[in-house]
Parts: sequence; C-alpha cells; structure tokens
Amino acid sequence: MDAIQLKAEAGKWIELSDKLEGFDIGPGELWEEEVTAINGLKAMLDKDSLTSQDVSAVAEYCEQLRMKEKSHRSNPKVATATKELRGIAKKMFTAENFADFKKAVGQNKPARPAGGTFKPRESRPTTYTPRTQPTPQPTPQPTPQPRTQPTPQPRTQPTPQPQPTTTTTTTSTTKDDSSGCGCWTWIILGLLIYGGYRLWPVVTGLFGSSDDTDVRTGCVIAEGINMRRSMTTDEDNIITTMPYGAKCDMVREDLGPWVQMLYSGTIGYVTATGLTTEDGFQRLESLWANDATRQELREMRYRQALINFHQQNQLSLTYKLDATANGGGNIWHSNRMGGNGVFAFILESQEENNRLAAIYSFTSDDHLVMQWSETVSDNRATIKKVTQNSNGSYKIIYGTAAKPPKSAARQQKSKPATTTTRVPHPQRCQLLAAAAQGTGWNQSVLTNRNSKKHNQQKKHKYGKQ
Repeated sequence: MDAIQLKAEAGKWIELSDKLEGFDIGPGELWEEEVTAINGLKAMLDKDSLTSQDVSAVAEYCEQLRMKEKSHRSNPKVATATKELRGIAKKMFTAENFADFKKAVGQNKPARPAGGTFKPRESRPTTYTPRTQPTPQPTPQPTPQPRTQPTPQPRTQPTPQPQPTTTTTTTSTTKDDSSGCGCWTWIILGLLIYGGYRLWPVVTGLFGSSDDTDVRTGCVIAEGINMRRSMTTDEDNIITTMPYGAKCDMVREDLGPWVQMLYSGTIGYVTATGLTTEDGFQRLESLWANDATRQELREMRYRQALINFHQQNQLSLTYKLDATANGGGNIWHSNRMGGNGVFAFILESQEENNRLAAIYSFTSDDHLVMQWSETVSDNRATIKKVTQNSNGSYKIIYGTAAKPPKSAARQQKSKPATTTTRVPHPQRCQLLAAAAQGTGWNQSVLTNRNSKKHNQQKKHKYGKQ
C-alpha cells in the first residue's frame, strides 16, 4: 500500500482512539460490548503478525461495533467514530497490510498511548440527555410605597378678648395605589422573561456554549449556500444566501452536520459541508487551474475532498487540478459506486514535476474516506475508470490521452496537394498537330512513339500533313 495512505490511515486511527478514550466524547458513552471490541482491536497492534484466528476475531469485533451504532442516534459523533474505526480495521488488519500499518502507527508517536482501556457505559439510558441552558432570572423591581402627607398644623389667631383657643386637627386622606403598582410590576416581569427567552440563544452563542474559546473564521466553498434561522432545511427559515468565498465567524462547530455562525451581524446556521477554514479555502483556490474546472466541480463534498487531500499531504500551492486537460481525464466521479458516491482526481505540479492521484468515497452523511493515493509517473496518463474489488478496495484504471492535433502553422507549411487534369486523347492529338504546324515539325515525328495502331487511327482522322 502507498506510504501516503498508510500515514493517513495511521493518523486517523490514533485520532479516533483518542476520541473514544474521552478527549472529545465524555466517559460513559459506550456500551460494554463496544469497549471490549475497541480494546480487542487495539490489542492486536501488540502482536508481530496476525493469524487466521486473529483475523476472525477482528471481523467479530467489527460486527459488534456495527450492531451498536444505531443506539447512538442522539449522539452521532460516537456512531461516526466507531464506524470509521471499524472501517480502518477491516482494511489494515489483514495479512498484507498489518505489518506496514503497525509500523506507521508507531512512527506517528501519539501524545497518548494507543492502547489502554476506558470506562464503558454503566447503565443503558432510554434517551440521551442534552446539555441544558440556564434560564436567566429577572431582577425583581421594588414595589413603590405611597407617600404619607404630613398633617398641617393650624394657625391660632389672637382675639381681643381672652377666650379659649380651639385647635382643629385636619387629617389628610391618602389614595391607595398599591393595586396599580402591582399590575405594572407583573407586566415588566413578563417582558423581561420573554426578552430573555428570545435573546438567550444569541447570548450563549456569542459568549459561551462553545467548546473552543477562540472562534475560528470560516469561508464558504459552495457556489452559494443558504443561511438559516434554525437547523432545518425548510424553505421559510432562509435568512440570506452567502456567496462563494464569503467569510463568517464559526461560533459553534459541535452541532453535527450544522455550524452556528455569525455573518453580517446576524446569527444563523449553515451546513458544515459548505464551510472550511481560511487555510482550507486558500488551498482550494490554489488548485483551480481555470474557471471551467471550478464550474465542473460544484458539489461541496468534492471540494472538501480536495482540501482534505491537500492538507493531509501538506502539498505546496503549486499543485493544480485541470478538468479540461487530457480530454477531461484528470477527474472522475460517480454518485452510485460505493452506495454514496466515489470521486477520483489527478493533481499536477509543473514546478515539482510530479503528479498525484487519489480516490475518495463518501458515507451516508457525506463524511470523507480516502481509499487510495499514489504517484503517477506517466505525464499523459488519464483516469479511464475506477473499479471496486470484492473486498471493498478501489483502484484506478488509467488510459492515455490522445496526441494533440497539428497546429495551423504546421499545416500551412506542409506541401499543398497538386491536381492534374488529364486531357482526353483527341484533344492531345489536336494540340500536337497545332504545335507541329507552328514549328515546322512533321506530325510523324511527334507521333513516332505511338503504336502503329494509334498512328493509323490518327491518319484516318486527320489525314496526311
């Protein structure tokens, strides 16, 4: 197997092992049968070679993982990781590839050993409990107290005669507004609760609820992608259409096939297949040899495959993909092969004098799986077709591009064809006779080379001169 593919498969194996051990997926997400199968597959790497019993055990472990995939519908990351892990095990844990794969895993030197065990799920819950978001508590407003007016003191007017002074006390009445203030308090409280409910997704999207503290910048790789209000494909929730190359802030990337993003000051959702990082977009832009190639490969998953291959192999920006060269034989794709489609391509670098070919397949949720990659030595080789063997492996059948036609300048330099008009026999005789009369030659001299029968025919027709 090609060294590039071995390196990629080994790196993917280590990454999936780390995920399943709890770096990206919390402990307790796997069943006991899945943990037994994963630990059994990882224990195979401690052996020098595989026997027939080991190969049967690998097949049994893969079947255990397959049977438990449907139980993770509420958490698709677990199902995806186990599916990709058993896919690598089926290809690499064979008598032909095991030794090279084990060596490639050892050369990658993971930060954490690939072996070991981890905690399985202790009890089987009926449903997966998602992370709950706290409801903001409104600040209670103090109820205003009615003010009590002071009682005015009466003025005593003097009288001329000493008479007893009569003091009149006036008591003010205060209007009870407690019922009105209480009604306004409930109205304000209801508005605060409603506003918090509407604004809470935006606040949590901008200031939290994300596993990464740094928000990455995303770029649109599709020729126009719909930005939506929710994670559904309904027609009535489209906010706007983002063009090719548009930049946005990827707020949340842990939503499965969706990404929550901020574009032009608006929070929305787009499909994860239509976005990539700034580095991925720069690599994709460098691959287009012309605009016809970009228009030919409009499907987002094909463009994601090109970005993945460019990043996995750390290629320079000199590699190009030309869909118009070699009669269009540098690309090949099918939507039926493999169940969900296959895409093959050839990248060429004139500066490095190198050509690379690769095959990608796709899962039901458009996840990428690199099946084959190799170096193409023939500069005129094209992809004739892609075949799939009984064991599930893929292979490219190459053809040869036709030689280019002669240029117009070379066709003009070629010798033009001469046309010869054959004169009928009686007219030739007349021309010979006219020439003989003009020069004084005898007709018999000019016709000496003719046969006797021919001379007799001429004498009979023209007579003696």
